Amino acid sequence: MNLSNKIEAFRIWGLELTEENERKQFAFLRAYNENNWFTANSISLMLNSIIAEYLDKNKLKDWLISYSIPEVDPLLDIGLIVAGNVPLVGFHDIVCILLSGNNIKLKCSSKDEQLYRWAIELLSKNNPELSNRIEFVQQIKSVHALIATGSDLALNQFRHYFNSIPNLLRGHKNAVAVLDGNETTTDFRELAHDIFSYYGLGCRNVSKLYVPYGFSFESLLSVLDSTFPQIHDHHKYRNNFDYQLAIHMLQKQHFFQAQSCILVENNAIASPISVINYEYYTIKETLLSELKSRDEEIQCIVSKNKLNDLETFSFGQAQCPGLNNFADHKDSLKFLLNLNQ
Repeated sequence: MNLSNKIEAFRIWGLELTEENERKQFAFLRAYNENNWFTANSISLMLNSIIAEYLDKNKLKDWLISYSIPEVDPLLDIGLIVAGNVPLVGFHDIVCILLSGNNIKLKCSSKDEQLYRWAIELLSKNNPELSNRIEFVQQIKSVHALIATGSDLALNQFRHYFNSIPNLLRGHKNAVAVLDGNETTTDFRELAHDIFSYYGLGCRNVSKLYVPYGFSFESLLSVLDSTFPQIHDHHKYRNNFDYQLAIHMLQKQHFFQAQSCILVENNAIASPISVINYEYYTIKETLLSELKSRDEEIQCIVSKNKLNDLETFSFGQAQCPGLNNFADHKDSLKFLLNLNQ
């Protein structure tokens, strides 16, 4: 199957994914029943991003110009272990593996399989040649290479079991936001999407704010509550919020409280669900140096302004990665193509 046919297959796949029907509604319902974090809004948010960024014909063509895709598909068996923190988080890897001309042994999270089965079922309607290259497995065995995402503990296990084959392993990271104190209400509304989309569970969710000394949190907290009033109604999120609030009150730790989150001064990048860490900065150059030194912990940086040579996303764009925005900044397509060399 040549590259042009694959790109056209992806375009049609995107159209199929947009169609509203009972089968789609059933897939959404089953996904939510298996994983209550996967609400219809969260699934739709991810699907819209996938269709707009990963399955757009022109974007695929422009992106692939810089790669040498083999004319003959190598059809290697690639193990793919996907995380289950947000819906269809492994879709970009699926696109890359199919474009590279290989097969997929897909190991889903225990509570995140229904959406993948539904999506691949749609691919099979018009392109069974591609869908037949994807096999759902309960255990990864006899593969030529592995791509896996998981916790630090899981990554250590992957390194042990798959050390004899090429592997691309990715841990959990988080996004950070750099504020300068001149943000508008609109900026804060957009930042709310970077923080709260997928209930803060994704690696591209902002979990920490860098703010200048003297920054006033009052306006920010007000906008966060008004932009996502529904987030506190989700039972799992609310349980986490109540727990974190109680812990911080018992510890008598200073924090800022909103209806949907609490802000805590903390040097850490990662934060528990419903908690946003913040840290003050004075000298911009010192901050930029810290961000570079903590690159292994940071998935992406959100900022209203450019930060020298650091790659940044505008407020509201953290959850809209393009084809070239690889998880952990590791080029998975290049990794796959190098297997043939």
